[in-house]
Amino acid sequence: MKTSHVKMLALAVLVPALSIAGVVFSQVDLTNVAPKLKKDHVVQRSMPADGVAAEPLANIVKVTRADDETQKIAAAALRTQAVPPSRAAYFASILNDPQYHFRFWASEILEVQDIDGTKTVKVRTTPAITAGAAATVTGALDETYELTGDSLKLLKSEPSHGSAEVGVLTD
Repeated sequence: MKTSHVKMLALAVLVPALSIAGVVFSQVDLTNVAPKLKKDHVVQRSMPADGVAAEPLANIVKVTRADDETQKIAAAALRTQAVPPSRAAYFASILNDPQYHFRFWASEILEVQDIDGTKTVKVRTTPAITAGAAATVTGALDETYELTGDSLKLLKSEPSHGSAEVGVLTD
């Protein structure tokens, strides 16, 4: 008997509240609301067109040794560097699929080597995406760069050893 009183009270409160909400929202003028335009796709923005410099992307870079100045310099350069064509090509199946929305590049500096005065930086990179729900990209790309001053030059790109094929896991 007590349960039926709670249900009746809930209905007595919810029905008028929903009716008021319906009246209020029916008065909202949506004719002047501009539609949100989808941003250019990351691959299109990152590729140079007709010799124009590529637009820098917001990258997140994790260093493995916070006390290593070379890693800090490399991380700063990676954060603003345009996407190399080899990376865009490797992840093209995900980046060009309209059901996935690119968010940023997630990179981790794996190692820095200094061989005869030439510094090389090995980085593991994967895109962070959303797919309506949480999504995780499988597969990663290892990139090796030469660090000169505060700029990087890509030497090679290859799939990470033991890495799964490129794909997406969703909840």
